[in-house]
This record gives sequence, C-alpha cells and structure tokens, in this order.
Amino acid sequence: MALEALQDPNPDEPPPLCSAVTLPKGSSPSVVRIDIDKTNGKPTPEDCHVAPYSTVWWWQGDDVEFETEFETGLPTNGQKHFKSKKIKQVRFAGFKVKHLQGDPVSYKYKVMINGIVVDPTVIIDP
Repeated sequence: MALEALQDPNPDEPPPLCSAVTLPKGSSPSVVRIDIDKTNGKPTPEDCHVAPYSTVWWWQGDDVEFETEFETGLPTNGQKHFKSKKIKQVRFAGFKVKHLQGDPVSYKYKVMINGIVVDPTVIIDP
C-alpha cells in the first residue's frame, strides 16, 4: 500500500496539541501536533493518544531541524524515519495513523536534534 501524501500544515495555524489522555473508543480522526523542544528535543506531550486515521505532526517553531524514527512497530503504512521540513520559521514532520483493530497499541519513537538522540516517547493508537 502506498504512503498517503500529507498536505503541509499552515505554519501560522498550528494544529491543537495532542491529548496525553486515553481517548474513548470510537473517537473521530483528528489533526494534532507534538511539540519538539528546540534545545533538548523533548516532545510534548510525551504520550500522545490518537484515533485511527488521525494526522500527527511533530512541530518545532524555532527552525531547529530534527528527525524522528519509530523503534517499535509502525503506526503508519510503512514509513519509519521522518526528517523535518521547513515552512517560514517552522519545522515539521508528520504522518497519518493507520487503523488497527482491538486494544490500544503503543509505538515508541526517538527524536534526534543535531544527531543527538533524546529519550524515546510513545504514540498510542486505540
């Protein structure tokens, strides 16, 4: 299955911050962001709960290049490694979550800034 191309987000209107709490079953897909700290690469929130088919954007508002890579499983249909792109002074990378049946699944990923890896974090797909 081919990867779905995402339309670049509007850097002047960032999506809402991802929920750090479990979503109820049957939640609608949404567009959310995970902020990446420009100094230490720490994502906020560290745990991101999303509905199937949601779009997730890693977001860095100070033009600091970053990369992300899934370490356990793939919430996407194939892509594991993401490099940030730039529009205006915003850096971002994103994907659309695939649909899974059953219980929530966690996907650990790492963030790299200037080649330095920070602690892995988790995206949870109910």
